[in-house]
Amino acid sequence: MNSPHQPQMAHNRRQGMLICAGLVLLTIATFAPVRHFGFVDYDDGLYVSKNEVVLGGFTREGVRWAFSAESVQPTANWHPLTWLSLMADVSLFGANPSAMHVVNVAIHAGNVLLLYWMLVAATRRRYRSAFVAVIFAVHPLHVESVAWISERKDVLSTLFALLSMRCYFRWQVNRRILWQILSILAFLFSLLTKQMYVTLPFLLLLLHYWPLGRAGTTRPTNSEEQTVRGLRLVKDLWPFFVGSIVFCGLAVIGQKEGGAVAALEDYPLGQRIYNAVIVYVLYILQTLWPTRLAVYYPYPLHIPFLTVLPCLAVLLGATVFAVRKRNADPAVLVGWLWYLGTLVPVIGIVQIGTQRMADRYMYFPMVGLTIAGTWFVADRVAAQPRFRKVVVSCAAAAALILAVLARQQVAYWKDTMTLFTRAADVAESGLALANVAHEYEQKGELDKANIYALRAIRLDPASASTRSLLGTLALAENRPKDAEDWFRQSLQIRPNSAETHYNLGLTLVRQGRPREAISSYTQALELNQDKPDVRTNLAVAYSMLEEDQAAMEQFEIVLAKFPDFPQANFNYAKLLMKTGAVDRAIPHLESVARTTPQMWQTYSSLAEIYVQKQDAQKAREYAEKALQLSNGAPEILELMDIVNQMP
Repeated sequence: MNSPHQPQMAHNRRQGMLICAGLVLLTIATFAPVRHFGFVDYDDGLYVSKNEVVLGGFTREGVRWAFSAESVQPTANWHPLTWLSLMADVSLFGANPSAMHVVNVAIHAGNVLLLYWMLVAATRRRYRSAFVAVIFAVHPLHVESVAWISERKDVLSTLFALLSMRCYFRWQVNRRILWQILSILAFLFSLLTKQMYVTLPFLLLLLHYWPLGRAGTTRPTNSEEQTVRGLRLVKDLWPFFVGSIVFCGLAVIGQKEGGAVAALEDYPLGQRIYNAVIVYVLYILQTLWPTRLAVYYPYPLHIPFLTVLPCLAVLLGATVFAVRKRNADPAVLVGWLWYLGTLVPVIGIVQIGTQRMADRYMYFPMVGLTIAGTWFVADRVAAQPRFRKVVVSCAAAAALILAVLARQQVAYWKDTMTLFTRAADVAESGLALANVAHEYEQKGELDKANIYALRAIRLDPASASTRSLLGTLALAENRPKDAEDWFRQSLQIRPNSAETHYNLGLTLVRQGRPREAISSYTQALELNQDKPDVRTNLAVAYSMLEEDQAAMEQFEIVLAKFPDFPQANFNYAKLLMKTGAVDRAIPHLESVARTTPQMWQTYSSLAEIYVQKQDAQKAREYAEKALQLSNGAPEILELMDIVNQMP
């Protein structure tokens, strides 16, 4: 005989499946454009497009590197599982940004479902949980975490954190040790992806108040029961707290080693506290009105105390309200403390980088605000059913508006130029303008690049990278003296920049000062031993000084590690030709012809060799190839005359 509850259970399952399908479709519809996007020139190079280890795919050596201290250097973070996920993408799809964007969206969709399932399991409130999940799915503040390949760490660490919470809830219900183990493992995986969730143990403790019901309306009736429950909480949560302490230390070490932690003299503690108070309120305003969002918000030069007072009043007022409502509306208190607590690692007391705040930091903390607001309104509606249709209509309209705004925000991640032009429009900053300048430089529009770079340096005169960019632009415009001045100014600010030392060396060679260039190249090598172009240009500088033996040694070091590097092969071949070792030069020139077939100088040099060897057929073959590629360069015409006179 069928149970009388079976039809209702089947109905609930169908309803749950429809909600889940709707959540996934809504997420895909909002973020679908990212499948056409490429990498952006803002950390994506460090994480993927210029990271040789990641581009090597999922290998034993890559796994070793991901867990080593070496992996901290590119990004000032120790997050081995983030590296492994990106390597897996490369192994599966190649260095394909479209596929990586799709993976980010898929993980985000998984987070949406996990959040919904977790809330339903914990609260038994299907529609409220669905609304929280909808806001999580489509809020514009979450676009940065999903549409930015470099933020794989954000969506993936959240996936593991939500899994940990779901397993923890399950464990609290049936006390099976398997769920405890899975919860702890998922928590560790989250921390190995990003250390944002060091606050998770505190959140789990908070959730014992609501919805797990370990406090509030189910308070222990006597001191003995209270002690038992307290000891049980300690037993349940101590592995999580130990993990948090360990990974807090690792996070601080990683950020300091990578140079990402700002000094107190740059951002005084008082200013950091003022900024944190203001930013807490700014995030709330952005949650309610997410219209002027950007990838970068510059840190204000000065924060007057009077601007802090109203924000402090808002925070204190909201906290007092939540505490006073703790019995009637425990979800409001829990949601508010969820928001305040999970933002602590990124609120700026320990200042990381130069940004004031970041959209990506709200990926998980916003859930607390959404829970507080949803449960507060829903409880009021439950008491006044006549307002239900109005509230439901408003909720649907809000979700639709947020989805449209998120879709617009997604479009700004189309490419680097669009991203930073938008950032400069929202909050003009040296960093945003410098990135726009760099994009114009890449396009060859040097006049526009200079305009934006000069605007950037006026806003941020202490920027070493912008001064270096201005040096690069001056060098491209054949103003080597100006370029030298910019590079030297950059090195005064950031003396350990291998790239700037290298560019200074190029500038000095352009001015006919190879001896000084050797010093710059040597410093660049000391800072980064693996750059073949640096050592190749060092060899060229030695060659200019007629120090042929030193030049050959440098070329041979490069070619031992990078045997197909065209610049080293070509210049080494020219040096061998100069010293009379033409037979040794031939294989190096042939290597350049294979790797860089459009370089006409290679064929010209081969023709010269075969003229010396009196091989008219090969000399003519290579000279004609050089003539074709060079569009009749005068030196090739002269060479053709010599070839044509050969017997």
